[in-house]
Amino acid sequence: MENEDELSFKELVLNFKLKRNRLKEYSIRKFFPIEYINILNYSINVNSKITWLGKVYNYVNNLKEIPKCNICGNNLTVKYIQKGYSKCISASCPKNNINIDNFTKTELKEWFNVDNKCGYKSTEKYLSKHYPKLYQKILNNSNENNINFLTKIYLYLFDMTESPRCKCGVKCKFIRHLKNGFHKCCHKCSPLNSREFNAKNDPRLKYNSFSDFIIKNYKNGMTSNECYIKKSNPIEYEEIISYSLNLNNNFSWRQKLYNYIYKIEKVPICLSCKNTVKYNNFMCGYRKFCSHECLSRYNGIKFMRNNFEAFKLKAKVTLLKKYSVEYPSQNKEIMKRILNTTIERYGEIYKKHIPSYNPNSIAFLDQISERLGLPIQHALNGGEKKFVRYWADGYIEPYNICIEWDERYHKSKKQIDSDNIRETYLKEKHNCHIIRVNEQEFLKDIDNQINIIVDKIKNIINNCT
Repeated sequence: MENEDELSFKELVLNFKLKRNRLKEYSIRKFFPIEYINILNYSINVNSKITWLGKVYNYVNNLKEIPKCNICGNNLTVKYIQKGYSKCISASCPKNNINIDNFTKTELKEWFNVDNKCGYKSTEKYLSKHYPKLYQKILNNSNENNINFLTKIYLYLFDMTESPRCKCGVKCKFIRHLKNGFHKCCHKCSPLNSREFNAKNDPRLKYNSFSDFIIKNYKNGMTSNECYIKKSNPIEYEEIISYSLNLNNNFSWRQKLYNYIYKIEKVPICLSCKNTVKYNNFMCGYRKFCSHECLSRYNGIKFMRNNFEAFKLKAKVTLLKKYSVEYPSQNKEIMKRILNTTIERYGEIYKKHIPSYNPNSIAFLDQISERLGLPIQHALNGGEKKFVRYWADGYIEPYNICIEWDERYHKSKKQIDSDNIRETYLKEKHNCHIIRVNEQEFLKDIDNQINIIVDKIKNIINNCT
């Protein structure tokens, strides 16, 4: 088998090795940034209005046309990559609207997907909204009140009016999924009746002793249950109770069992205050300390709240000795070291030395540069151009042209004021020519907007020459 690191992005998608979460837009943008831009560029040529999964499916399978429905003639959509184009867009299409009223019980079981998790189809809201006749049939089938809606569906599918009863006479429990159905027994006597011990097939014969059997199977709640041990090992059960009477009879069953197996004659004492300690669980046993205060006293450490000023004074003294400064922000060497360590650990994005970029702008800036025949500097082509404290989304160096890509948040009052200050600074101090692109208007008519931007740049170049 090949490793997933050696396979390409298209092979991972076609072999279904990527989960559904990894196929979402933000995850592909994070883990496969180059493929993300290629998908956007490919989807512009096909159709920009399709869903994200449709864009990925077209890119992987090299499709340039969206298939249409055989019944109504509308476009199809991709819900799952394994199935491809299977669902129709229109809600009125008979492919999406299935008449379940005439279905038999076997067909209904297949529709509910009884062998696997049924999902949203078995919810009460979905059936009452989309299939009211079937919803009323399910409700009228059983008259029980203290059962959930899944049990009612199970009773209707398997021709049952009431939930079955246990040997003891109590109604059986229902599991969450339709596949498993009802328990064989109720919650009270399930550990007693669910396993009948035979001398040949007894699992305890693999182990040397009773304590060895419970220590290795403590995660299985049934093996350490009181009812289970009372029936399967009556001699050990009496020994556990007689052993716990010597210590304390008010202990829980797990605590009694833990004391018996590990032969604890006295309850342990706290290492600092020497009071009795609480029982934690079967894996960890008893605690070593009563509380967090006892632990801090034992280790010789007090709380930070009481000694916060003392820590401050120590820090000031060390800074005065080494750098003759009370605070680290007063010395440039210390700030440089802090900056370098943060960049090494978390990268430059953590300290905002590299701004975040819009991948849509990069795909379209590359198209504009192809039309003009000029290189445009952006985040993935030499990095964004920096003017003291401002960054330009796109920059044409020989003609000093800045291209600013405005998203939705640029419409707010604060952002408009900051954009105006930025624009005046770039014009006055650096003599830049600025072209602003509104993303919403641009995506409505991409070809015309690209032509408008290209004409603006050509006019600036002609004026400069």
